[in-house]
Amino acid sequence: MAVPATETNSNDLVVIANWQADGQTGINLLGVTLNPDQFPAWRQVSAQSLLTIDDVTLEEDLSELERMGLESTDARALAVRRRSGVAFDGYSSLEASVFFSMLFRLMPETGVPWNTLWWPPAIHLLLFVHRVTGLEPGLYLLPRSVAGGERLSQAIGRDYRPEAVHDRLPLVRLGRGDCRSLARRLSCDQDIAADGFFALGMIAEFDASLSARGHSAYRQLFWESGLVGQMLYLEAEAAGVSGTGIGCFYDDAVHDVLGLKDHAFQSLYHFTVGRAVEDRRLTTSPGYIWEPLNPEPLNR
Repeated sequence: MAVPATETNSNDLVVIANWQADGQTGINLLGVTLNPDQFPAWRQVSAQSLLTIDDVTLEEDLSELERMGLESTDARALAVRRRSGVAFDGYSSLEASVFFSMLFRLMPETGVPWNTLWWPPAIHLLLFVHRVTGLEPGLYLLPRSVAGGERLSQAIGRDYRPEAVHDRLPLVRLGRGDCRSLARRLSCDQDIAADGFFALGMIAEFDASLSARGHSAYRQLFWESGLVGQMLYLEAEAAGVSGTGIGCFYDDAVHDVLGLKDHAFQSLYHFTVGRAVEDRRLTTSPGYIWEPLNPEPLNR
């Protein structure tokens, strides 16, 4: 249900209620603003009949643009509600199916946003798995390209014996065991690296990228790392949990975990996903003018 916004343009509508079927979960649209420029299916807002998002594939009267507008409502709400977790509870777990789904969305062949980049995938993931139901804790590696994975495997100087753990993802286990202390230490002794479901380091093909594309490739590697992080943020939010980037980490120590000896591969950024806990020392204010004055807690 949407009503005219009182604090914005008079053409704007604000969602004040939403419904979903029993047993289903979805994105809370409360507070989302709709206007003709942002929401192509504008005439449906004032229609006397009720049209749900599930109906859009059956409604013959909708134009393609109107159909896309209705289908994108959940995605927009997901993006604007995305927040970083400031602390994790340290005991919740994540189902393996959800974990694998998150990783699938980080693979370049899934399309958007990876098809917006004009260079081959150059960021690979070193994962510290803590509490994923159905997957043993330990150190894992996810190469994001076949060629890059081969180069990284050749560069690893430690005696790991990789084990494939998934029939569709190129995810391999390097070692079993509790790596929470290791993840915490590598991330400047920050508890959030150990208290989530998993943490990861983004390992870049550094020398080869700069050699192939010049000095501008340095910036591009961080762009790609940023896309990996943003996709994890959205996947975590969609799963009802939280993610957060970790900007402080000991890169040389990360390299030592894999036995990397030169600048062929470099650790560029870290990230973690877990069940966030509310930090009551912080005051939460609306991030947008259309958000409710008393929003739901951002950390669930």
